[in-house]
Amino acid sequence: MSLPGNYKSSFRDAVFARKFVPMHMKAIVRGAQCATKIRKYDIALKWIEHGLLEEPEHAELLKLRQETELLKVGIMIMTSTVSIPQLTSDCSELKLSLAMK
Repeated sequence: MSLPGNYKSSFRDAVFARKFVPMHMKAIVRGAQCATKIRKYDIALKWIEHGLLEEPEHAELLKLRQETELLKVGIMIMTSTVSIPQLTSDCSELKLSLAMK
């Protein structure tokens, strides 16, 4: 889409717009999109939640929240010190313990 510097600039524009109109929906959506693109997932999720407080059924924000959460989890897994076989083993043990209850 665009270079990371452009997303940062657009994010700053969204922050500036919200100083005057805090619940400006276009600024909220744009800011959340930009924060996601520059991998600031926690910030993006906060912006999304603010927007959803105003419009709980906002389709674009709901979709963006799902995408951002998946990206955040993906980054957490990629930077985790736990190996994939260990995660698989832990999940299998958890399923087994839940089945036994």
